[in-house]
Amino acid sequence: GNKMVSRRFLTAVLLLALPVLIFSKKEKPYDWPAPPDKTSIEKPMHYNSRTGLVVLERTVKLKLDGASGTTREEFVRLLVQNEEGVHNSSVDVSGLSSSELKVVEARTIKPDGTIVKADKEKDVHMIKVGNLKKRKLLPTMATVNFHAVEKGSVLDLHFKTHNKNIFLYWLSPVTFGDSPSLKTHYRIEVRVDIPRTRWSVTLLGGRSGMGKLK
Repeated sequence: GNKMVSRRFLTAVLLLALPVLIFSKKEKPYDWPAPPDKTSIEKPMHYNSRTGLVVLERTVKLKLDGASGTTREEFVRLLVQNEEGVHNSSVDVSGLSSSELKVVEARTIKPDGTIVKADKEKDVHMIKVGNLKKRKLLPTMATVNFHAVEKGSVLDLHFKTHNKNIFLYWLSPVTFGDSPSLKTHYRIEVRVDIPRTRWSVTLLGGRSGMGKLK
């Protein structure tokens, strides 16, 4: 069968915890990436995945700003391989319990190119983290239900979280949930003008040469 490398890096960003002032501003419409071409998903359709889903692409942007706090923006694109993938097409959004989920949006790209957007009111189930009985480092903040899902569909998810503080931030593994990942990008931006503030970025686990820090 086709071999896939499961990338199990963990990324941590450590900064001094500091309260900041928050200034609300209107979110700009998200510019969705272009749908993938059919040839790029032919091989991933046959990769081994027990969920029936494969992460074609995942982008994580982490911005730590002494003036506005910590913002995490993430885009995930999943491929539905089979009926098991259709069954698992409800996707959880996780984040630190101290963060607020600011934006959640999703869409289904059908094999014929038709795009079906998720309804923010009906298809996005928000979860109050404070009400959860079991405390987790990265609890589920929302569950997104995709529509018109079938074999060969592409599921696009975009979300953004915000925290008023700059803090110890621990990102999940490069893989998204239990589905294998083909491509993951991390972009970490640090803007702190406070003297003697210490921070670090660390890659943990995985094989040598699989992770780069620029």
